[in-house]
Amino acid sequence: MAGCLDLPLGSLPAVEPWRADLLTLLQGSVLGWYACCCGDAWSCELGELSGDRPRLLTTLQAVRRGTHGAVTLLGLSGAAAGGLLVGLLFHSAAVLSPTLWVFEVQVRGCGWLAG
Repeated sequence: MAGCLDLPLGSLPAVEPWRADLLTLLQGSVLGWYACCCGDAWSCELGELSGDRPRLLTTLQAVRRGTHGAVTLLGLSGAAAGGLLVGLLFHSAAVLSPTLWVFEVQVRGCGWLAG
């Protein structure tokens, strides 16, 4: 997405506000999508390893494994950790890359929130 700006490496030229807002929105959406996918994958993989019985989110009653809407503490922790990892990686890239500074600080906060 940074390529849409045609930015050279080094000092950043002025970017039209509408274009910066649009790219910020797009980058935040992609970031949220990756955080969601990573969190889902980690929760599925770690939830299977849990020795606890899953509980329904709506009633908190213990149910058998494989019930839709049931979670374990290990699975929920995996989801949070996976999403947080994506947010951390994005934040690190934004700090290290000169072209990502074009995007507003809210997107980096969005990475932590998406996690």
